[in-house]
Amino acid sequence: DDIAIVPAPQCKQPVEAKIDAVTSNSATLSWTSKSDETSWNVVARIGERVMVDTIVTSNPATITGLQHSTTYNFTLKAICSDVAESDVTEVGRATTECGWWSLPYVEDFKSYSYGSLPLCWADGEGASPESKNNWRIEYSRLYFESVDYYNTTGNSAAILSPIFDLTNEEGARLHIDLMNKYADTITISLS
Repeated sequence: DDIAIVPAPQCKQPVEAKIDAVTSNSATLSWTSKSDETSWNVVARIGERVMVDTIVTSNPATITGLQHSTTYNFTLKAICSDVAESDVTEVGRATTECGWWSLPYVEDFKSYSYGSLPLCWADGEGASPESKNNWRIEYSRLYFESVDYYNTTGNSAAILSPIFDLTNEEGARLHIDLMNKYADTITISLS
C-alpha cells in the first residue's frame, strides 16, 4: 500500500449546498464557503449535457435562463484566484415549475408508470370529492378510475393539462380520444 501526504487545498469546496427555490425559469442556490472566495462557478446539467455554466458573485445566487418543466442537476465550485479553484460540490437536483408550452404538442402517455401523470398534468378542480386523485396511466392510456365503476351517475372528473401558448397559432386544433366503458354519454367542458 502506498500512502501520500499532500498539502491541503488552498481553495476549499463549499459545503451545505442546497436549492432554496425554483421557478419556471430559475433556481436559487445557497451554500457555506470554506475559503475567502468571492466568486463561484455554477453549472446546471440535464443528464450529462451542460445547459448553464456561469460565474456568480453572490451567495445565495439565482441561476436564470432555465427551461420550464425540466429537471436539472446543479454543481458549484469556489474560485479563489485565477489559478485556484475548489473541487466540485454537488448541490442537488430540481425540476423547474411548469410554464407555457408551445405547439405542436403531443402526449401519448406511453412513457409513464401506473399511477403517475405526465409533467404539468394534474387532477383538476371541479371533480366530485370522492373522485379526486383517480386519474391513472396504464397500458399507454390515461384513464379515470371511478370509485364505483357501475354507478357513475353524478360523478365528474377533471384533469388539468399543461398551459399552451397559442400566440400566432391561428387554426390550432385540439384532438382528444375518449372512451367511456360504463355510461352512455360523455360531456366534455373545455375552459
